[in-house]
Amino acid sequence: MKKQSLLIVLCLGFSLQFAFAKMNANKSALQRLHPKHNNSAKAKANSIFTPKKETNYYWDMMNNVWQFADTTLYTYDSKAHVTSKLQKDQTGTNISKTTNVYNSNGLLTNSLVQSWDNISNTWMNSQRNTITYDIHSNITMNQSEYWDFGTNAWLIASSNKYVFTYNANGLPTSITNSYWDATTSTFVNSDRSVNMTYNAANALLTEQQDYYDGTTNSWVPYLLDNYTYSAQNVLTTFIESNYNGFGGWEPSLKAHSLVWHSWNGNIDDSQIQSYYLDSYDLTTNTWVLGTRGNVTYGANNSSTEIQEDYNGVSWENVSKNISNFDAQNNQTLIENYSWDATTSTWTFGGGSKYLYQYNGQGAMLEKISQYYDSFNTLAYVNSSKSVYEDFIEFNWTTNIHEAIAMNALVSPNPCHDRINIQLKNKAALQIFDLQGKLMYNNNCQQAEVNCSDWANGVYFISVVDPIQGTLTKKFIKD
Repeated sequence: MKKQSLLIVLCLGFSLQFAFAKMNANKSALQRLHPKHNNSAKAKANSIFTPKKETNYYWDMMNNVWQFADTTLYTYDSKAHVTSKLQKDQTGTNISKTTNVYNSNGLLTNSLVQSWDNISNTWMNSQRNTITYDIHSNITMNQSEYWDFGTNAWLIASSNKYVFTYNANGLPTSITNSYWDATTSTFVNSDRSVNMTYNAANALLTEQQDYYDGTTNSWVPYLLDNYTYSAQNVLTTFIESNYNGFGGWEPSLKAHSLVWHSWNGNIDDSQIQSYYLDSYDLTTNTWVLGTRGNVTYGANNSSTEIQEDYNGVSWENVSKNISNFDAQNNQTLIENYSWDATTSTWTFGGGSKYLYQYNGQGAMLEKISQYYDSFNTLAYVNSSKSVYEDFIEFNWTTNIHEAIAMNALVSPNPCHDRINIQLKNKAALQIFDLQGKLMYNNNCQQAEVNCSDWANGVYFISVVDPIQGTLTKKFIKD
């Protein structure tokens, strides 16, 4: 699908929001004009490794240990989409099950959540989500339902419909959104985008946004967006205007002097380096300096953005946002700061940190989530942990999209000084610690590994079998 971004309303005084043409997802300028996710090295990998098992833990602050929470078992289709998730508690008893269905384009169409009833030993309906698409893969309906045990029927919790019209190039010329009204049991008009026009390079030029007035049963215009581009079709300026109620439009916001760290044809896949956001003074009919932002980039397109406001004389610091990523494109750090003009220092406003472990093939073995404890320790503290194992490989180069389950016998587990490993075939065998350090490396069918001098803790066995695929197993040394 060709994605186009649509600018919508003011935020943070001089910030703006954009709407995805695909849906009415409003986002602030600081999310749309600087990277909201990592876009570095986004080329599709030749293969991916997906876990069949995820074990989750929570951090016990009283005892400073990880406590078991639950286990999730995954199944996949031939395109590596999750077809089912089965959650079990520490005794192995079922908790919940999610079943997903996809269309021929790999888009999710149905998701059913069921809970386990220990009395009847059966799965009970809980909730489901249904999504439909048009031929351009735009969502036409997104409906959530819950199971009513009184009537034994599905009841709509929320639902939105989207009606698109397109030009000859398959680009949206209008998008109308309606929502489900539980009182009348009908869909009611909400908002729409109309008069969407494009240049010869299929880049959005104009978009008018209306809201529906239920009192008069009519559409009322409220925003008009205009875009300009360079000769190379790079976005250079955006102007937003408000409807004055008398048939005219009054300018309100301008984003200009845009410098792109990377421009990939649309805002969603591009990263901004610097920008200015001005407001319009209707009294003097002039643009007034408001906000500017500057983003610096580091390894893996990690970024630091500083936003400043103009006080009429000079620019003053307002906020700083740090967003770091690892080589596997996973976010490792989110921090935000505000400027303390009294002390001329940045004041920490909070953050989250994520720690990852990978095996030699790049499969994620472990993820730890931490939050900043601003009340007690003034440091990052553990929150939750997920451990992944029993991987299968989906290889897009060889078109082998599933791996045959391998029999890897590991004993004893936990072990004390030796671990015995028995494989079905001769294969590449490696053992890593939690920090990713290679502890053992061999090409064999069976091995007795002396681990007596290893530190106590969790270790991962990675097996790469050219015939049967890839497998990762965990063992504990005590």
